[in-house]
Amino acid sequence: MYLAVKKCLTDNNAVWAALAGIASVVTLFFSKITLIQNTENRQQKSSKGATSTKKEKRLALIELLLVVIGGIKSYAKDVNDEELYSNVNFTESDLEHLGDSLLIDRANLILGIANTNAANILSKGITAVMLGDLLTLITQYGTAVSGPRNVISDKKSATEQLITQFSDTDELLNDNLDNLIVQFKTTNNDFFLNYFNNRIIIDLGTQHTRLGGTVTDSEGNPLEGVLVRADETDLEEVTDAAGEYLFKPFIPGDFTVTVEKDGFVTKTIANVHVSPGQHLVLDVELEREVVIVTINGGQVLNIFGPSNLRWAVGEMVKIKNITQGPSIGGGHFYPADSAVEGWNGSGTPILPGQEVIHTVTVAEFKAFMNGYVQGPNAQVFEITIL
Repeated sequence: MYLAVKKCLTDNNAVWAALAGIASVVTLFFSKITLIQNTENRQQKSSKGATSTKKEKRLALIELLLVVIGGIKSYAKDVNDEELYSNVNFTESDLEHLGDSLLIDRANLILGIANTNAANILSKGITAVMLGDLLTLITQYGTAVSGPRNVISDKKSATEQLITQFSDTDELLNDNLDNLIVQFKTTNNDFFLNYFNNRIIIDLGTQHTRLGGTVTDSEGNPLEGVLVRADETDLEEVTDAAGEYLFKPFIPGDFTVTVEKDGFVTKTIANVHVSPGQHLVLDVELEREVVIVTINGGQVLNIFGPSNLRWAVGEMVKIKNITQGPSIGGGHFYPADSAVEGWNGSGTPILPGQEVIHTVTVAEFKAFMNGYVQGPNAQVFEITIL
Protein backbone atom coordinates (compact mmCIF):
# COMPACT_ATOMS: atom_id res chain seq x y z
CA MET A 1 0.00 0.00 0.00
CA TYR A 2 2.83 2.41 0.90
CA LEU A 3 4.55 1.82 -2.44
CA ALA A 4 1.30 2.27 -4.36
CA VAL A 5 0.63 5.59 -2.61
CA LYS A 6 4.23 6.66 -3.27
CA LYS A 7 3.82 5.97 -6.99
CA CYS A 8 0.56 7.92 -7.07
CA LEU A 9 2.21 10.92 -5.40
CA THR A 10 5.24 10.74 -7.68
CA ASP A 11 3.10 10.52 -10.83
CA ASN A 12 1.10 13.55 -9.67
CA ASN A 13 4.02 15.60 -8.40
CA ALA A 14 2.92 18.67 -10.34
CA VAL A 15 -0.40 18.74 -8.47
CA TRP A 16 0.97 19.13 -4.93
CA ALA A 17 4.70 20.05 -5.19
CA ALA A 18 4.11 23.81 -5.04
CA LEU A 19 2.35 23.50 -1.66
CA ALA A 20 5.16 23.53 0.89
CA GLY A 21 3.02 22.13 3.72
CA ILE A 22 2.07 19.06 1.66
CA ALA A 23 5.55 18.67 0.14
CA SER A 24 7.19 18.44 3.57
CA VAL A 25 4.76 15.70 4.67
CA VAL A 26 5.28 13.75 1.41
CA THR A 27 9.07 14.00 1.84
CA LEU A 28 8.74 12.62 5.38
CA PHE A 29 6.48 9.82 4.09
CA PHE A 30 9.04 8.87 1.41
CA SER A 31 11.84 8.81 4.01
CA LYS A 32 9.80 6.46 6.21
CA ILE A 33 9.35 4.08 3.26
CA THR A 34 13.14 4.06 2.72
CA LEU A 35 13.68 3.34 6.42
CA ILE A 36 11.21 0.43 6.27
CA GLN A 37 12.92 -1.00 3.19
CA ASN A 38 16.36 -0.82 4.86
CA THR A 39 15.00 -2.51 7.99
CA GLU A 40 13.33 -5.18 5.87
CA ASN A 41 16.67 -5.92 4.19
CA ARG A 42 18.14 -6.58 7.64
CA GLN A 43 15.16 -8.75 8.56
CA GLN A 44 15.59 -10.88 5.43
CA LYS A 45 19.36 -11.23 5.77
CA SER A 46 20.48 -14.84 5.95
CA SER A 47 23.03 -16.30 8.34
CA LYS A 48 23.84 -18.88 5.68
CA GLY A 49 27.12 -17.13 4.83
CA ALA A 50 28.12 -16.86 8.49
CA THR A 51 27.25 -20.53 9.03
CA SER A 52 29.32 -21.51 6.00
CA THR A 53 32.30 -19.53 7.33
CA LYS A 54 31.95 -21.25 10.70
CA LYS A 55 32.03 -24.70 9.06
CA GLU A 56 35.08 -23.79 6.97
CA LYS A 57 36.99 -22.52 10.02
CA ARG A 58 36.01 -25.61 12.02
CA LEU A 59 37.33 -27.97 9.34
CA ALA A 60 40.58 -26.00 9.03
CA LEU A 61 41.04 -25.94 12.82
CA ILE A 62 40.52 -29.70 13.20
CA GLU A 63 42.87 -30.41 10.29
CA LEU A 64 45.71 -28.37 11.81
CA LEU A 65 45.02 -29.73 15.30
CA LEU A 66 45.50 -33.29 14.04
CA VAL A 67 48.87 -32.33 12.54
CA VAL A 68 50.05 -30.79 15.83
CA ILE A 69 48.66 -33.72 17.83
CA GLY A 70 50.57 -36.12 15.58
CA GLY A 71 53.86 -34.33 16.26
CA ILE A 72 53.31 -34.29 20.04
CA LYS A 73 52.32 -37.96 20.09
CA SER A 74 55.43 -38.91 18.14
CA TYR A 75 57.69 -37.01 20.54
CA ALA A 76 55.89 -38.49 23.57
CA LYS A 77 56.51 -42.01 22.27
CA ASP A 78 60.19 -41.20 21.62
CA VAL A 79 60.71 -40.24 25.28
CA ASN A 80 58.19 -42.75 26.68
CA ASP A 81 56.04 -39.98 28.23
CA GLU A 82 52.65 -41.70 28.55
CA GLU A 83 51.05 -38.78 30.40
CA LEU A 84 51.95 -36.34 27.62
CA TYR A 85 50.65 -38.83 25.05
CA SER A 86 47.34 -39.29 26.87
CA ASN A 87 46.87 -35.51 27.27
CA VAL A 88 46.68 -35.09 23.48
CA ASN A 89 45.23 -38.46 22.57
CA PHE A 90 42.31 -37.11 20.54
CA THR A 91 41.24 -38.67 17.24
CA GLU A 92 39.62 -36.91 14.31
CA SER A 93 36.30 -38.43 15.36
CA ASP A 94 36.76 -37.13 18.92
CA LEU A 95 37.28 -33.58 17.67
CA GLU A 96 34.47 -33.69 15.11
CA HIS A 97 31.93 -34.70 17.78
CA LEU A 98 32.84 -31.86 20.16
CA GLY A 99 30.52 -28.86 20.45
CA ASP A 100 31.84 -25.44 19.43
CA SER A 101 32.99 -24.27 22.86
CA LEU A 102 34.47 -27.65 23.80
CA LEU A 103 36.44 -27.77 20.54
CA ILE A 104 37.89 -24.34 21.34
CA ASP A 105 38.78 -25.58 24.85
CA ARG A 106 40.53 -28.66 23.45
CA ALA A 107 42.33 -26.58 20.82
CA ASN A 108 43.66 -24.16 23.47
CA LEU A 109 44.75 -27.12 25.62
CA ILE A 110 46.66 -28.69 22.72
CA LEU A 111 48.20 -25.35 21.72
CA GLY A 112 49.39 -24.81 25.30
CA ILE A 113 51.00 -28.26 25.38
CA ALA A 114 52.58 -27.66 21.96
CA ASN A 115 54.04 -24.31 23.07
CA THR A 116 55.47 -25.93 26.20
CA ASN A 117 57.15 -28.58 24.04
CA ALA A 118 57.89 -26.32 21.05
CA ALA A 119 61.62 -27.06 21.00
CA ASN A 120 61.03 -30.80 21.27
CA ILE A 121 58.48 -31.07 18.46
CA LEU A 122 60.28 -28.79 15.99
CA SER A 123 62.06 -31.81 14.50
CA LYS A 124 58.61 -33.37 13.97
CA GLY A 125 57.71 -30.56 11.58
CA ILE A 126 55.69 -28.55 14.11
CA THR A 127 57.13 -25.06 13.62
CA ALA A 128 56.49 -21.79 15.45
CA VAL A 129 54.73 -20.52 12.32
CA MET A 130 52.39 -23.52 12.44
CA LEU A 131 51.58 -22.87 16.11
CA GLY A 132 50.94 -19.21 15.26
CA ASP A 133 48.54 -20.35 12.53
CA LEU A 134 46.81 -22.59 15.07
CA LEU A 135 46.30 -19.65 17.44
CA THR A 136 44.89 -17.58 14.57
CA LEU A 137 42.47 -20.36 13.61
CA ILE A 138 41.28 -20.73 17.21
CA THR A 139 40.58 -16.98 17.35
CA GLN A 140 38.87 -16.94 13.95
CA TYR A 141 36.74 -19.95 14.79
CA GLY A 142 35.69 -18.37 18.08
CA THR A 143 34.54 -15.29 16.16
CA ALA A 144 32.80 -17.39 13.51
CA VAL A 145 30.89 -19.37 16.16
CA SER A 146 28.99 -16.24 17.18
CA GLY A 147 28.38 -15.11 13.57
CA PRO A 148 25.05 -16.89 12.84
CA ARG A 149 23.69 -15.90 16.26
CA ASN A 150 24.54 -12.24 15.68
CA VAL A 151 22.70 -12.27 12.36
CA ILE A 152 19.66 -13.90 13.95
CA SER A 153 19.71 -11.34 16.77
CA ASP A 154 19.79 -8.48 14.28
CA LYS A 155 16.92 -10.05 12.29
CA LYS A 156 14.84 -10.23 15.45
CA SER A 157 15.66 -6.61 16.29
CA ALA A 158 14.71 -5.55 12.76
CA THR A 159 11.35 -7.32 13.05
CA GLU A 160 10.59 -5.44 16.26
CA GLN A 161 11.63 -2.14 14.66
CA LEU A 162 9.37 -2.77 11.64
CA ILE A 163 6.34 -2.92 13.93
CA THR A 164 7.13 0.58 15.22
CA GLN A 165 7.96 1.91 11.77
CA PHE A 166 4.68 0.65 10.28
CA SER A 167 2.79 2.23 13.17
CA ASP A 168 4.56 5.59 12.70
CA THR A 169 3.95 5.59 8.94
CA ASP A 170 0.28 4.69 9.35
CA GLU A 171 -0.10 7.53 11.82
CA LEU A 172 1.50 9.98 9.36
CA LEU A 173 -0.95 8.95 6.63
CA ASN A 174 -4.08 8.73 8.78
CA ASP A 175 -3.61 11.89 10.80
CA ASN A 176 -1.82 14.11 8.31
CA LEU A 177 -1.48 13.34 4.61
CA ASP A 178 -4.99 11.91 4.17
CA ASN A 179 -6.45 15.13 5.56
CA LEU A 180 -4.33 17.27 3.24
CA ILE A 181 -5.33 15.33 0.10
CA VAL A 182 -9.05 16.02 0.77
CA GLN A 183 -8.63 19.54 -0.63
CA PHE A 184 -8.12 18.06 -4.12
CA LYS A 185 -11.58 16.46 -4.20
CA THR A 186 -12.97 19.42 -6.10
CA THR A 187 -9.85 20.83 -7.77
CA ASN A 188 -8.36 17.55 -9.06
CA ASN A 189 -10.82 14.73 -8.48
CA ASP A 190 -8.81 12.17 -10.50
CA PHE A 191 -5.79 12.59 -8.21
CA PHE A 192 -8.03 12.55 -5.13
CA LEU A 193 -9.70 9.25 -6.15
CA ASN A 194 -6.43 7.68 -7.27
CA TYR A 195 -4.77 8.50 -3.94
CA PHE A 196 -7.53 7.06 -1.75
CA ASN A 197 -7.97 3.98 -3.97
CA ASN A 198 -4.29 3.23 -3.42
CA ARG A 199 -4.74 3.76 0.32
CA ILE A 200 -6.89 0.61 0.45
CA ILE A 201 -5.03 -2.49 1.71
CA ILE A 202 -6.14 -5.45 -0.38
CA ASP A 203 -6.39 -8.86 1.32
CA LEU A 204 -5.74 -11.44 -1.38
CA GLY A 205 -7.04 -14.24 0.81
CA THR A 206 -4.05 -16.45 -0.01
CA GLN A 207 -3.58 -19.66 1.94
CA HIS A 208 0.06 -19.46 2.93
CA THR A 209 2.44 -22.40 3.12
CA ARG A 210 3.90 -22.66 6.61
CA LEU A 211 6.33 -24.78 8.59
CA GLY A 212 6.44 -24.67 12.38
CA GLY A 213 6.61 -26.68 15.54
CA THR A 214 8.09 -26.95 19.01
CA VAL A 215 11.64 -27.87 20.04
CA THR A 216 12.07 -29.63 23.38
CA ASP A 217 14.78 -31.45 25.29
CA SER A 218 14.63 -35.19 25.96
CA GLU A 219 12.50 -34.54 29.07
CA GLY A 220 9.89 -32.55 27.15
CA ASN A 221 10.97 -29.10 28.34
CA PRO A 222 10.64 -26.34 25.70
CA LEU A 223 13.93 -24.89 24.48
CA GLU A 224 14.28 -21.17 23.78
CA GLY A 225 16.88 -19.73 21.40
CA VAL A 226 17.17 -22.80 19.14
CA LEU A 227 18.23 -22.01 15.56
CA VAL A 228 16.02 -23.80 13.01
CA ARG A 229 17.21 -23.58 9.41
CA ALA A 230 15.97 -24.92 6.05
CA ASP A 231 19.35 -25.69 4.50
CA GLU A 232 18.32 -25.31 0.86
CA THR A 233 16.93 -21.80 1.47
CA ASP A 234 17.86 -18.56 3.19
CA LEU A 235 15.05 -19.13 5.72
CA GLU A 236 15.78 -19.53 9.43
CA GLU A 237 13.98 -18.90 12.70
CA VAL A 238 14.77 -18.96 16.43
CA THR A 239 12.44 -20.57 18.98
CA ASP A 240 10.66 -18.39 21.55
CA ALA A 241 10.24 -18.97 25.30
CA ALA A 242 7.67 -21.70 24.58
CA GLY A 243 10.14 -23.50 22.31
CA GLU A 244 8.03 -22.66 19.25
CA TYR A 245 9.16 -21.57 15.79
CA LEU A 246 7.20 -20.67 12.66
CA PHE A 247 8.22 -19.99 9.07
CA LYS A 248 5.46 -17.74 7.72
CA PRO A 249 5.27 -18.00 4.78
CA PHE A 250 7.33 -21.00 3.71
CA ILE A 251 8.30 -22.40 0.32
CA PRO A 252 6.73 -25.67 -0.91
CA GLY A 253 9.18 -28.47 -1.69
CA ASP A 254 11.59 -30.96 -0.13
CA PHE A 255 14.06 -29.71 2.45
CA THR A 256 16.71 -30.67 4.97
CA VAL A 257 16.00 -28.96 8.30
CA THR A 258 18.89 -28.34 10.70
CA VAL A 259 18.16 -27.66 14.39
CA GLU A 260 20.98 -26.50 16.67
CA LYS A 261 21.60 -24.95 20.08
CA ASP A 262 24.73 -24.66 22.22
CA GLY A 263 24.90 -27.52 24.71
CA PHE A 264 22.79 -29.85 22.55
CA VAL A 265 23.55 -32.29 19.75
CA THR A 266 22.70 -30.71 16.40
CA LYS A 267 19.88 -32.58 14.63
CA THR A 268 19.53 -32.77 10.85
CA ILE A 269 16.18 -33.90 9.44
CA ALA A 270 16.27 -34.90 5.78
CA ASN A 271 13.43 -35.17 3.23
CA VAL A 272 11.00 -32.79 4.93
CA HIS A 273 8.20 -32.39 2.34
CA VAL A 274 5.99 -29.30 2.49
CA SER A 275 3.03 -29.14 0.08
CA PRO A 276 1.64 -25.85 -1.31
CA GLY A 277 -0.80 -24.30 1.17
CA GLN A 278 0.12 -26.82 3.88
CA HIS A 279 0.88 -25.87 7.49
CA LEU A 280 3.33 -28.64 8.35
CA VAL A 281 4.02 -29.19 12.05
CA LEU A 282 7.55 -30.46 12.67
CA ASP A 283 8.29 -30.99 16.37
CA VAL A 284 11.91 -31.73 17.27
CA GLU A 285 13.55 -33.24 20.33
CA LEU A 286 17.19 -32.37 21.02
CA GLU A 287 19.54 -34.43 23.15
CA ARG A 288 21.92 -32.69 25.49
CA GLU A 289 25.57 -32.69 24.51
CA VAL A 290 27.38 -35.23 26.67
CA VAL A 291 31.13 -34.94 27.08
CA ILE A 292 32.82 -38.32 27.54
CA VAL A 293 36.32 -38.10 28.99
CA THR A 294 38.89 -40.66 30.00
CA ILE A 295 41.23 -39.59 32.80
CA ASN A 296 44.33 -41.63 33.52
CA GLY A 297 45.61 -42.22 37.05
CA GLY A 298 47.39 -39.12 38.31
CA GLN A 299 46.32 -37.09 35.28
CA VAL A 300 44.74 -33.61 35.38
CA LEU A 301 42.32 -33.01 32.51
CA ASN A 302 40.54 -29.77 31.63
CA ILE A 303 36.79 -30.29 31.11
CA PHE A 304 35.31 -26.79 30.64
CA GLY A 305 36.82 -23.35 30.16
CA PRO A 306 35.92 -19.70 29.38
CA SER A 307 35.10 -20.44 25.73
CA ASN A 308 32.19 -22.62 26.86
CA LEU A 309 29.51 -19.98 27.42
CA ARG A 310 27.38 -22.47 29.39
CA TRP A 311 30.08 -22.96 32.04
CA ALA A 312 28.81 -20.32 34.46
CA VAL A 313 27.52 -19.66 37.95
CA GLY A 314 24.11 -21.26 38.54
CA GLU A 315 24.53 -24.00 35.94
CA MET A 316 23.85 -27.60 36.97
CA VAL A 317 26.54 -30.09 35.97
CA LYS A 318 25.83 -33.84 35.91
CA ILE A 319 28.86 -36.12 36.26
CA LYS A 320 28.56 -39.90 35.96
CA ASN A 321 31.39 -42.40 36.37
CA ILE A 322 30.82 -45.04 33.66
CA THR A 323 34.05 -46.95 34.27
CA GLN A 324 33.58 -50.70 33.91
CA GLY A 325 34.77 -52.61 36.97
CA PRO A 326 36.19 -51.44 40.31
CA SER A 327 38.58 -48.52 40.55
CA ILE A 328 40.50 -47.09 43.48
CA GLY A 329 39.87 -43.53 44.58
CA GLY A 330 37.25 -42.46 42.05
CA GLY A 331 37.46 -39.19 40.15
CA HIS A 332 37.55 -35.65 41.56
CA PHE A 333 36.24 -32.55 39.75
CA TYR A 334 37.14 -29.09 40.96
CA PRO A 335 37.18 -25.39 39.97
CA ALA A 336 40.52 -24.12 38.68
CA ASP A 337 42.19 -20.90 37.53
CA SER A 338 43.88 -22.57 34.56
CA ALA A 339 43.41 -25.59 32.30
CA VAL A 340 46.33 -27.41 33.92
CA GLU A 341 45.96 -26.42 37.59
CA GLY A 342 46.57 -29.47 39.79
CA TRP A 343 44.02 -31.09 42.08
CA ASN A 344 43.30 -28.81 45.04
CA GLY A 345 41.83 -31.47 47.32
CA SER A 346 38.22 -30.36 46.88
CA GLY A 347 35.33 -32.45 45.65
CA THR A 348 33.88 -35.81 46.69
CA PRO A 349 35.25 -38.78 44.70
CA ILE A 350 32.79 -40.23 42.18
CA LEU A 351 33.19 -44.00 42.02
CA PRO A 352 32.21 -46.31 39.11
CA GLY A 353 28.43 -46.38 38.73
CA GLN A 354 27.93 -43.23 40.78
CA GLU A 355 26.33 -40.03 39.48
CA VAL A 356 26.19 -36.53 40.98
CA ILE A 357 24.36 -33.37 39.94
CA HIS A 358 26.00 -30.22 41.24
CA THR A 359 24.98 -26.56 40.92
CA VAL A 360 27.93 -24.21 40.41
CA THR A 361 27.96 -21.60 43.20
CA VAL A 362 29.37 -18.07 43.16
CA ALA A 363 31.85 -18.91 45.89
CA GLU A 364 33.40 -21.86 44.11
CA PHE A 365 33.22 -20.69 40.50
CA LYS A 366 36.47 -20.30 38.58
CA ALA A 367 37.25 -19.99 34.89
CA PHE A 368 37.95 -23.71 34.42
CA MET A 369 36.63 -27.06 35.59
CA ASN A 370 39.30 -29.76 35.79
CA GLY A 371 39.19 -33.48 36.60
CA TYR A 372 41.68 -35.65 38.47
CA VAL A 373 41.97 -39.39 39.15
CA GLN A 374 44.02 -40.50 42.16
CA GLY A 375 44.09 -44.23 41.57
CA PRO A 376 46.38 -46.05 39.15
CA ASN A 377 43.61 -47.00 36.70
CA ALA A 378 42.04 -44.82 34.03
CA GLN A 379 38.40 -43.91 34.56
CA VAL A 380 35.69 -42.81 32.14
CA PHE A 381 33.08 -40.11 32.84
CA GLU A 382 29.98 -38.67 31.22
CA ILE A 383 29.69 -34.92 31.90
CA THR A 384 26.69 -32.77 30.96
CA ILE A 385 25.86 -29.13 31.67
CA LEU A 386 22.12 -29.27 32.31
